[in-house]
Amino acid sequence: MARSRPSDATPGDSDLPANGAASRSGPVQERAVQTRERILQAAIEVIRTDGAANLTLDRVAVAAGVSKGGFLYHFGSKDALMAGLLDETLAVLDDELDMREARFRAADPAARGTFALAYLDYVREPYKAADDTSASILAAAALDDELLANTRATFERWQERLVHDDRLAETTGLLARIVGDGLWLIDLFGLAPPTKAERHEVLDLVSAMISDHDRSHHADDDGGAGGAEPPHA
Repeated sequence: MARSRPSDATPGDSDLPANGAASRSGPVQERAVQTRERILQAAIEVIRTDGAANLTLDRVAVAAGVSKGGFLYHFGSKDALMAGLLDETLAVLDDELDMREARFRAADPAARGTFALAYLDYVREPYKAADDTSASILAAAALDDELLANTRATFERWQERLVHDDRLAETTGLLARIVGDGLWLIDLFGLAPPTKAERHEVLDLVSAMISDHDRSHHADDDGGAGGAEPPHA
């Protein structure tokens, strides 16, 4: 799956080749993508070592080994950089959810609720979300409501997948999202996290509800007992 990218256009973007796929995939574009990724990784390291409050364009440029002009070519402001970091964080999560759903779907291609099961499976282990850097990025982005526009769009898309693509009842899909999002935020900010046993008990309960929903529809459709519940990753 292709990574989502920030929608902000920065000075210099128009200088990149734009005359067809061959030009866009050429050496110039490839170097630009690599530089952009290097800047994002440098920003993550600055946040990790110095904290989001000390994130400055100069520090990131030095850490990335690019000139200030080279930095501004990709990110015209600190807000643009934060938006890029937030998009990158969500893109990694999006890829992970797709990978997990593919495993559940491979176990039973006709099953309903495979994305919901993947959503819950992602938070089965707390270390998946408990990342200080991700927390810092989200906290910093939350200071500017406009930076969260793409985040809202991503969560809306996930909600559509939970309800419509997964063919679940709306309340069942919403329950999976509330439980998944709740545990993710608990881990992200250390908000009185449940024990491992409590976490697994809750996730198993909701996963069983989703599987029961799927089996009931299989029975309605063809009179069978329904497919086997996909195993946890």
